[in-house]
Amino acid sequence: MIIIIQKCKIFAVQKINYDDNIARAIRYAVSNGAKVINLSLGCYAPDEQVLVDAIEEAYAAGVTVVASAGNSGKNTNIERHYQSSEEHVISVMFTNPDNTRNYQSNYGKIYNDICAPGHNIFTTDINNNYNPEAGGSSMAAPIVSAVVTMMKGVKCQSSIQKLG
Repeated sequence: MIIIIQKCKIFAVQKINYDDNIARAIRYAVSNGAKVINLSLGCYAPDEQVLVDAIEEAYAAGVTVVASAGNSGKNTNIERHYQSSEEHVISVMFTNPDNTRNYQSNYGKIYNDICAPGHNIFTTDINNNYNPEAGGSSMAAPIVSAVVTMMKGVKCQSSIQKLG
């Protein structure tokens, strides 16, 4: 699958491990004109208010936040996955090649919104080597982010409530 989005700016932020750093990155993207933010990250710790506030600020500014649902095979109705379980976030599960939910993908009707391919995704690894077998919800979330970006580009009338 190849996705081409013309006139698209990408803000790449890597290796940020703390909620306040992630919140700063979200605010940076919003203040620099981002329309869609992808969070291919997450944890099961209680939510940090600083990060929740940054996501709410992005939403208030009209920015759509997309996040990976997690790869522990957990029911997020029982154990929330942060940041994908936040109210104004599109949470992305990942599928197998036959378009069924992968057993490792977190699931749940309350917080998970959509599935996307996340098995054998061709990408680069941390050492800039090609990896044809990457997988997980962190690979699926950017696909949904790209679709949301294209929808915003053609001024689609769907809202996050309709998408979520």
